[in-house]
Amino acid sequence: TERVPPIFRLGLAYRFLNPGTLALDIAQIIKTGYAATAALGYEWAKDGFSARAGYGDGVTGGVGFVAGVARVDYAYVTQTELSRDNVHRISLSAIW
Repeated sequence: TERVPPIFRLGLAYRFLNPGTLALDIAQIIKTGYAATAALGYEWAKDGFSARAGYGDGVTGGVGFVAGVARVDYAYVTQTELSRDNVHRISLSAIW
């Protein structure tokens, strides 16, 4: 049995008049000995295309586009806890 401590997370986002959104996320593991973590990100989206950049435990970036009901996203993530190398993620989803 694995016991995972609960996490308290608070997020705020602000949408600018231009097609951009800035987001801040603060998280705290509810257990003694853990420090709070913060993540900051920005997304620019227009006409079905979006570009994203952020920083949390490392640098992230990505792009995405929507075509009809399909959405494709690509993300580049520095993830030192899981791998010595950087991680590339591709996702395909449907919107209805």
